[in-house]
Amino acid sequence: STFVVIASSLKISRIAQQAAHQALAYGIASSLLEATEGLPFAELQNRATGTPLGIFPPHGTWEVQTDPNARSASSTLALTGTSTAISGITGALRIPTNAFGDFTAEAALKVPTTAPSGWRAGIIFRALDFEHFYRYSLKSDALLLERVQGATTTELWSQPASLATSTWYRPKIVASGANFTLYLNDTQYAVVSDNTYTSGIIALASGGGTALAAPGAAAAPATP
Repeated sequence: STFVVIASSLKISRIAQQAAHQALAYGIASSLLEATEGLPFAELQNRATGTPLGIFPPHGTWEVQTDPNARSASSTLALTGTSTAISGITGALRIPTNAFGDFTAEAALKVPTTAPSGWRAGIIFRALDFEHFYRYSLKSDALLLERVQGATTTELWSQPASLATSTWYRPKIVASGANFTLYLNDTQYAVVSDNTYTSGIIALASGGGTALAAPGAAAAPATP
């Protein structure tokens, strides 16, 4: 009798989890439709200069993998399959938070040894959609902060660096108003100012067909 009760409880719990996931999927799909239904058809055809949608759906194939060297025990969130490039993004996943203006965001990222020569990975922030955002990238030969506005990508700051594959790095951004303080592995590298975007979504992202492993990412609003 005890076994039957436990089995029934587990089944009920599983059904509840499935229902919660279905509700979340429905909510995401609904938000995508609501964001686009009020836009003129011409803007849906030309996203480079259209009105920002305010959405940032997943891009590429993500799954949980095991890495004994991960900072979050052995679990990592891995980008295992990339998609067609959008504004230089071939893989992206939104961090499940609200849109932030002032915040601190930090992630641990590792690019595998199989990465192409033009690999890049990092954090996208204050994103309005896939064509309007800031991007703090780690590349094999540089650190880079960019602003993407439709078809135009502007380099706001860069610094030469020698970064390796199969190595864990910790990029961090502290955003306060128009100022962005950029860190890597607890070392501050720059303070960059730009007031184009005041609030938006935070996401992990890669470019150049780069696979990616991320044991965890955290974002929090700035302390008043």
